[in-house]
Amino acid sequence: MTAVSRRYDPEMQMFADEPRELDLARLGFLRWLAEHGRLEHDPAGPSGGEYAQDLLPSKHSELRRV
Repeated sequence: MTAVSRRYDPEMQMFADEPRELDLARLGFLRWLAEHGRLEHDPAGPSGGEYAQDLLPSKHSELRRV
């Protein structure tokens, strides 16, 4: 596990993580878990936003059911 650099933000009066690159594989997996009822709650709605298309499985890929 890599160390996360934190800085103290006096305006929020708390420590905050530095911004980092998005992990689309992790986001896609979390969305898959939500859509298959494997999280504590149902998804709030369909995928949306600028990364939504990157999270949708392609026609040629299949998700393996466990």
